[in-house]
Amino acid sequence: MNWIIKKDKKTLFRFVAIPQNEKFWDSIPKGYALKNANSVMLYDQNGFKTKSSAILHICKKLGFPINLMALFFIVPPFLRNGFYSFIARNRYKWFGNYEDCLIPDESVKKRFLDWNEAEFKDFFPKK
Repeated sequence: MNWIIKKDKKTLFRFVAIPQNEKFWDSIPKGYALKNANSVMLYDQNGFKTKSSAILHICKKLGFPINLMALFFIVPPFLRNGFYSFIARNRYKWFGNYEDCLIPDESVKKRFLDWNEAEFKDFFPKK
């Protein structure tokens, strides 16, 4: 997330913490393969993306040279997601873990959305 905030000069992306409770997951309409998705998730006009597909769609919108990562769409998803999972399992070992959370300034705070049930009802379009 911090990486996306730094690279997203056009402020295209918004962020929300997904509630980790059964009520939330049980209320997701059928047809959304997100049940307990333990990954980055991207929602856009074309629906939900997770794991490597979410990362590549994000990179595609961040501009040159990061958008060149979209070339990896030619790799089959099962291979990309295997690589994604490998990186995710080892990221703290390789890149370290922050002791402190980001304290956002006002421009970054505006990019974080509150997740509440009123917003949630309209979040998932009808299939």
